[in-house]
Amino acid sequence: MERRSARCCARSAGGSIARSGTASIARTTRAELHALAHRLTGLHPRARILMRGAELAELTRRLTGVHPASRLARAGHELDVLTARRDAAIRRRIEARRAQLGQLGAQMAALSPLAVLDRGFAMVMRDGEIVRDAARVAPGDRLRVRLARGALDVIVDRRSSIAGDGDPDGRAGGAGVRPRDNEVEP
Repeated sequence: MERRSARCCARSAGGSIARSGTASIARTTRAELHALAHRLTGLHPRARILMRGAELAELTRRLTGVHPASRLARAGHELDVLTARRDAAIRRRIEARRAQLGQLGAQMAALSPLAVLDRGFAMVMRDGEIVRDAARVAPGDRLRVRLARGALDVIVDRRSSIAGDGDPDGRAGGAGVRPRDNEVEP
């Protein structure tokens, strides 16, 4: 109703005022028409469906990003990688330990008294203790001589020192060892 009264005033006032008023009203009317058209477009079911579809697509994209399946897949892949790394580290450690064990075994074999016996030496014991000095043995003592293959039970007949040491029991000559009574001499 206000519009009608503005039009009437513009017609009765004369030429120039009427033209500027009409232009102003036309601009206002066009803006209102444009706003109404935009509003009608937004209210149309097809436009609402498109708008809701876009919202749904955005929500679906966001939901997919936080869905546990993708996180589980990533965690499963990480677990596989870590398991492979662990297995490789364990294999390397076992191989290093095997090599170390082989070296220690070789050292033990080289330092073993049995290796010395294989080279032709003998191990002499009295009452379970190793005899290292001829001065500690007296004629008549029973000794056990361990060889690379087998052992001998012997009785000391006499003892002597190595050249330059002197003769502890005053006899000259080499060591005299005779087999026990129940053994046969070679």
